[in-house]
Amino acid sequence: VGGLEDVPGPAGDRPVRHSQEVRDHVPSDRLLVHEARDGWAPICAFLGKPIPPTPYPRINESASFQTPIKCVKAFLVLFYGSLG
Repeated sequence: VGGLEDVPGPAGDRPVRHSQEVRDHVPSDRLLVHEARDGWAPICAFLGKPIPPTPYPRINESASFQTPIKCVKAFLVLFYGSLG
């Protein structure tokens, strides 16, 4: 699965260009480029804070989407009568 840089045209490269502009203008000691998959550690180290005891939120994992998707599908079936 690719990121936005894999989207063709301006829609794909705008976020990439923006990120580069931020990196070019913000001093490195004041900028944290964070990947959600890295969890709490980089954020806490950057802020000089301890890692919290709660798990890092992972709301974009596919399992967290299953219930809302089922609810939407159920609504569509009720509203339209079928999905096919």
